[in-house]
Amino acid sequence: MPSYKVYQMKLTDEQVDEINEQGAENSSLWRFYNDANMFPDGDKVQHAWNRGLYDHMANIEAENRDQVVHIGNVEHSMSDKIEFLENKFGRQMHSVTIGDVVEDPDGTRWFVNFNGYERV
Repeated sequence: MPSYKVYQMKLTDEQVDEINEQGAENSSLWRFYNDANMFPDGDKVQHAWNRGLYDHMANIEAENRDQVVHIGNVEHSMSDKIEFLENKFGRQMHSVTIGDVVEDPDGTRWFVNFNGYERV
């Protein structure tokens, strides 16, 4: 079965400290992070990728991208299909959701959007 890479956007402890020092209402990082997570589009995802806000969180064995979302949500406890990875955030993968990036076995990256996937 093919393996898909799952990348998620999170904040490092240092970034969280920076936001807390500035206050969320004053932090351009927080505004961008929040907007890119809630209302992703190709430009925002690429910008977040370039800023290092994504990291490789897990590999999921699945037949296709749709099954990646299913396993990463409904069957999140199916650890035999999910390989959780150490990452720069020091956190485990959350459920696969809007704004997350899934990389096909051929290296093509897609982000989860409201109506399925869009290519990064």
